Amino acid sequence: EALAAGKADMVAMIRAFVADPEQVNKARLGKADEIRPCIRCCICTGDDPHGCPKPLRCSVNPIAGRNLEFQSIPKAEVPKKVVIVGGGAGGMEAARWLAQRGHHPVLFEREDHLGGTLIAAAACSLKTDVRRYLDWSVRMTEKTPGIDIRLNTTATRAVVEAEHPDAVILAVGSDPFVPPVPGFDRDNVVLATDVDQGKVSVGQRVVLIGAGLTGTETAVALAQEGHDVTLVDMLTLEQIDAKGQASNLIMGTLRGMQAKAGIQTVTGVKAHAVTDEGLTVEHADGALEVIPCDSVVLSMGVRPRQQ
Repeated sequence: EALAAGKADMVAMIRAFVADPEQVNKARLGKADEIRPCIRCCICTGDDPHGCPKPLRCSVNPIAGRNLEFQSIPKAEVPKKVVIVGGGAGGMEAARWLAQRGHHPVLFEREDHLGGTLIAAAACSLKTDVRRYLDWSVRMTEKTPGIDIRLNTTATRAVVEAEHPDAVILAVGSDPFVPPVPGFDRDNVVLATDVDQGKVSVGQRVVLIGAGLTGTETAVALAQEGHDVTLVDMLTLEQIDAKGQASNLIMGTLRGMQAKAGIQTVTGVKAHAVTDEGLTVEHADGALEVIPCDSVVLSMGVRPRQQ
């Protein structure tokens, strides 16, 4: 419309084209709902919005940077039956590509819906872009011909063997890491992902353990809602940001939001116990300190799901 009305001579997009090079054609053909959304993670541009790291990569488009290897995607000479265990991001992506190549994917998901941990990842109020990608991924998986989706199905050995598959793909995701700290089993100790999804409520004074990307996002969202939030971690913020997967551009923006929201930060300590008074932390010299709070929220990373 902008071009037709003479309001612009050219329209340029960068990250959006990395996520889906065919988005203009899809929009022109009335298939806007098939455009793969960019989640603005800056993996493609790195820390320079005008730069181009090598090799180019994209969080939602596995072909980006590998275009020469995938100039054409031929049909499989021998179609195979492939069982995929897990209907999250990886399982859905695998199912779509298998179906496109002419294979016969059977996707087992134990819940009554697709999405996996993408649902939790998209739940925070700051993650609207991830929510768009979640909706797109589920929509495209459900509408792709040839995918046999089995919801409410636990992929036991007997269930998988009954399909007589040629191959099995395990995409079972991960579980939150909760160390054996005294008091972590109390009712006022909850997971950040459960807070984001509205499954649990927290009190006015919140201590959030884990100052990485996910924990800080939840902390900012809670602070914006009016909670008094203290962010706690064993490492310094500089150490966390240096070892994380997010770009400096993203983390810099998030740290700015953290400061603006008035979040208190205590680093270089580890969780010692949760008591009636709050969270007791241990400093490097062994000294103990109590941070008064009503609720403790955990965001301490994840571990691969083993079963």
